[in-house]
Amino acid sequence: MVILGVSRKEKREALDNQKVCMELLKIIRHFFPSLLPLLGQTEDPRHPSYITYENQVLLFTGILAAIFHMGSMRGMTEAFNSATCIENVRKILNLEELSELPHWSTINNYLEKLDPAELEEVIQELVYQLIRMRTFEDSRIRNKYWQIIVDGTQLFTFDEPHCPHCLIRTRKDDAGNVIWTQYYHYVCEAKLVLNGNIVVSIANEFVENESQDVSKQDCELTAFYRLAEKVKHRFPRLPICLCIVSFAHFFTINPAHPPSSAGVVSCALAFGAMCKPVRSLSGYQNRTLRRYPLAALRTA
Repeated sequence: MVILGVSRKEKREALDNQKVCMELLKIIRHFFPSLLPLLGQTEDPRHPSYITYENQVLLFTGILAAIFHMGSMRGMTEAFNSATCIENVRKILNLEELSELPHWSTINNYLEKLDPAELEEVIQELVYQLIRMRTFEDSRIRNKYWQIIVDGTQLFTFDEPHCPHCLIRTRKDDAGNVIWTQYYHYVCEAKLVLNGNIVVSIANEFVENESQDVSKQDCELTAFYRLAEKVKHRFPRLPICLCIVSFAHFFTINPAHPPSSAGVVSCALAFGAMCKPVRSLSGYQNRTLRRYPLAALRTA
């Protein structure tokens, strides 16, 4: 739910408003009727004897924090600590009793143990339902293709090894000696564009090493292949316009293995790319463009 023309503070205060709460409930029941059951069906990694709040209470509280733009988890606990807010959440979740909402540390501890694939599956199921409902049919390119944007994002950097899966970036002096080392984490993400203002992440693939002593590090291109297989498996018949940032990753594919068989989503019937104006195309790239026409080609 998006509340326009009000400040973040007013959005947080809106949760105490019975009318806003009911509007949120209407949106959930109409567009996402399976949201709450899906949250409740996620596998609970906690020991049964330590469970106070059910899955859907913990996850839905986190969703509310995102909807109402909570600046921090601690701020979420303070903002939601009111009898009216707790009662509104109880009604939305259709619970018989809810005395208080979980503390931010409880939610953090739960999310640390929860398999991220569980939440990714929930998002993919909700997106699939929106597509089946034809809610965003007008968002399709040429009234046929659903636009999926693929790009990589660096998440964290460290001066010391964070875990065995860290990627490593080094700098050497003129003599070839390593003078600087950085450890970082990187993720490749596929997002479905539903209209000009709504972009939904439908799959993620981390770029990570199997161990610190690998001979060759993982890269964005190989992660893209794994990501493409995820999208293909979850949306096997969806006509897709696959949009990537830069030709570099897409057109460095071996010419003997064109995009339709090189790990790119086989159901994607069109491809798009965004590149710098100064970048020229090789002969193979031009031939590929003629064989696989772009549905959207832009320059940045």
